[in-house]
Formats: sequence, C-alpha cells, structure tokens
Amino acid sequence: MGVSCAIATLVILLPQLAPSAAPSGPQSTGKASAQAAMSVDTGLVVVHEGVSLAQGCLLGDGGVRTATPAAVEAGARSGARAIEAAFRSESGTCTTPGGVVVQCRREGVKLTFPSGRELLYAPDGHMHLRDGTQAGPFLAGVDLRLSDGTAVAIDRSGSRRAPIECVEVRNGIEDACLFRRGNPTHEAARGAFRLPVISCLGDGGSLYRTIALGPLVTMERVLTPLESKVSMPAQRLCVLAGPLVDSMELLCASRAQRRHPESVEQLQLILSELNAVFRKDSPMPPRTGSDPLQYLMHAGFDLRFEHAQGLVCMQLARNGADPFVEWRLGYGTAICGMSATTEAGSGAETVAPAMPDLQAQLLYHEIDAAMAVVVATREGSAKKPARR
Repeated sequence: MGVSCAIATLVILLPQLAPSAAPSGPQSTGKASAQAAMSVDTGLVVVHEGVSLAQGCLLGDGGVRTATPAAVEAGARSGARAIEAAFRSESGTCTTPGGVVVQCRREGVKLTFPSGRELLYAPDGHMHLRDGTQAGPFLAGVDLRLSDGTAVAIDRSGSRRAPIECVEVRNGIEDACLFRRGNPTHEAARGAFRLPVISCLGDGGSLYRTIALGPLVTMERVLTPLESKVSMPAQRLCVLAGPLVDSMELLCASRAQRRHPESVEQLQLILSELNAVFRKDSPMPPRTGSDPLQYLMHAGFDLRFEHAQGLVCMQLARNGADPFVEWRLGYGTAICGMSATTEAGSGAETVAPAMPDLQAQLLYHEIDAAMAVVVATREGSAKKPARR
C-alpha cells in the first residue's frame, strides 16, 4: 500500500509535550485555551473513523517519508495523482513505499528509516537502537508495522545455528520473502505469521506493542530512543469510535430491547447525538477517577475501565450513575446491557473483532499484557516493559 494523503497530515507533536508560548492579544484567547487542553495527557484517545491508529494516538508518522502538504496541493491543482514511491525488492533487501530500507543478514534484520533512525532485530531476539537501548527478547519473533502500511514479519523459529527462520514483507503491492533458513533470498511469501505486533512510531525507533480487544486498542511502549523517553508516552488506551458505535447498534437491534430496555434507550440517545458525544475536534477526554479508571465524555457520559475474571470491562454510564452498558473484552468480545432487575452480563451479544490482525493472541498471553496497560494507565506511572 502506497503512502496516502492522510499519512501526510499525521500529527508529530505529542499531547504531553509542553505547549509553545501562547499568542498574545485578546483574539488569541480561544486558541491558547485549546493548546493548553491538548497539552494534558490523560492516557486515552478516541480514534475516529477514517483516521489511522498512529494519527489518532498522536504518536507520529513512524519515520516514513511522506508527501508534504504543498506537494499534495500542487498535485491536486494540476489534476495529477501524487507521486508515490514504489516497492523495490531483491535478494535479502527491500525498500518500502515509505522509504524504509530492510536488510536481512545472518547478523540480524536492520531497518533504516528516512529519518536516519536504525533499528536492528538480532538473532537472540532483542531489538537494538544505536544509542545502546534495547528491548526484548522477542523469542518467537516480531511483526513490525510501519506507517506506510508495510508489515515486516521476522520469524525466529529456526535452528540454534540459524535462529531467524525467515523474513517476509507484506504491503499489498508485493508480498516477498527476503530471508529463509539463514540465507538471503527473493521469493514469494508463503503466508502470514501470528507474532506479537509491534508498531514503529515516532521517527521509526519508538516501538509499541499493539493489542486489539474489540473496540479498545492498548499500546505499550517497549523501546524508544534516549532523547525521546520523555516525549513518547509509556502507554495508550485507544477507543475506536466506529466499531464502538457498530456494537451499540447491534445491541439495540438484539433481544436486549426486551431484557434491558433502559440500556437500549440510553444507547439510542447516544446514537442520535453521535457528533455531540464523539466530537472530532476535542482533545483527549479528561480523566475523572482511578478506581475504576474513568473518563468524562461529551454530553455527560462516563467511560470506565475495570478488569475481572480474565477480562477487561469497558462501561458507559451517565455522569455519576451506575453503568448501563458493558463491553466484555477478552480473546472474544461481547457487549451487554446492565440493569438492576437482571443479572449483569445477561443477554450479551458477540461482537466481530474490529482489527482482526491486532486481536489479542492466547499464545502470547496478550490479555495479560493488555490488562497491564490498563493498570499502568490507572496508576499513572511509567511501566517497565516485561520480558517476553
């Protein structure tokens, strides 16, 4: 997949960075207030439809080469399509559409980003940056996701002498295997791997483990350059507005109309006022509680996060009231209404995964990893990534 115009507008600055000096003059008061609001990092981002995950999480463009706004505008005026880089590959190496060079050797797999950042996956399963920082070990391998839509799957299931079994690159243009059983190669890819998904963000060297639980995506930082340790957040909770709304509509059309009429009434109210509840121009929702972890949404709704019995539970409630709907997020996802007259969780409806390729994997105990992100966000402190 080539570089899209949307990637050209990815947000580089992070919300927890200190805001720049506020403009002077009475006409700039509103703008200064908006900048101050954006500087508050509450740990939760609402990702709207049509927005890439990296952009919605305010984590940067992943170091890929993007078309400048001026170039996009010039192309639109001339009626020509924006020129995109082509995917180029040969034995043991390739260049992605975003300009990331992937090189595969016995000594490891190196990614060089247009920003100049270099990332090395070593045969022992650790990932290294040139400043000496490292993460891992990722003993099974990793599925590195780049912001130009490319996935670099590194399978570490080989022999002790040649632990990197193969490296495949997938981007929808050409799926190629660059390395197999200790030797560079150039052949057709044989299939997708189920490996821990790691997103390369910032300038390419800030790595986040990304796990989807229904409409909730958790992001845990596993590696970042020394100079970015303060600016890149330790974790993120990302709520996908589109799948969230789809699940509400599913519940409203289900048997919950009879079992939980009060819940359905509240959901129908939200669905009728979507633009007011999920405003696209709003900053990160303010955090209003820690036990449970709670955020204040627009129109007076609370969004809460709890964990129990191996599940992450996400709930909606009127401000200060008991929750009226709950998403039960695990290796499968269900949504159910809640009321005082029926058992909590009855009449649950199964929800299709919103991002199947990021769905939590039992093999790597990813529910535990996702729960750890919720706990770390609730505690409001940086969490050292666990060994994998």
